[in-house]
Amino acid sequence: MSTQSTLSPPAPETAAPVLVYRVSPRALPFIWKQAKPHLLRGLERTHGEHTMDDIQAWILSGSHDLWVVTQAGRTLAAIVTQIIRYNSGKRAWNVVQAGGYKPALWIHEVVKQMGEFGHLHGVTHWRVVGRRGWQRYLARYGFKPEAVVLTYEEILNG
Repeated sequence: MSTQSTLSPPAPETAAPVLVYRVSPRALPFIWKQAKPHLLRGLERTHGEHTMDDIQAWILSGSHDLWVVTQAGRTLAAIVTQIIRYNSGKRAWNVVQAGGYKPALWIHEVVKQMGEFGHLHGVTHWRVVGRRGWQRYLARYGFKPEAVVLTYEEILNG
């Protein structure tokens, strides 16, 4: 009597999951080296309004949060946020600085995880000011253009 193998073919290899973490201020020294390069890319667009030292101080003080996105031990993105509380009672999730590699891999998980955290903290809406390219990734989650940011930098010599 012959027996045939009833084993299933091996499952296709799946990509490692994307993980999103809110970094505790106490843990910042352990992740800062991996997060900093992602944040530096967008710093040029702040016109000197803040520096990496400012961002680090905000996170350490607890006034802002650092979120990191990882996959298989590799840091893919870093995002700095702040919850702004208005006198009206509304609370905005303000994305202060963000940068990363291959957003299509992680944007869904970021919106989900940050959305849950924001909901727990009474956030009523998000505010993201960034490069036009972010719109491509965020539109499917209901983000829409609301304003145009115009800048002019005049150097005064006195």
